[in-house]
Amino acid sequence: MGKLVVIYTLGHCSYCTKLKKRLDEMNITYISKDIEDKIHEREYEIMKKRGDNDLIPLIRIGNRLLIADKDFDTIDEAVESIKVLL
Repeated sequence: MGKLVVIYTLGHCSYCTKLKKRLDEMNITYISKDIEDKIHEREYEIMKKRGDNDLIPLIRIGNRLLIADKDFDTIDEAVESIKVLL
């Protein structure tokens, strides 16, 4: 069974949109959680604190976080990192 990919996003975030589009093109399943939605706000706050970074997209795969400007600088780097962790 594959690992769950969760992406914390904002509706107006162009990087988030590009990342989701690339994952769709590669048939990589993910769950997108808009952090402006109250349902996901607390969970994002926990992940943000754990990663010591408030940039988005923030990607969680299992217990591993992929953090913008720390673990990846481009959408392609994010996708490659996701593929490695899956």
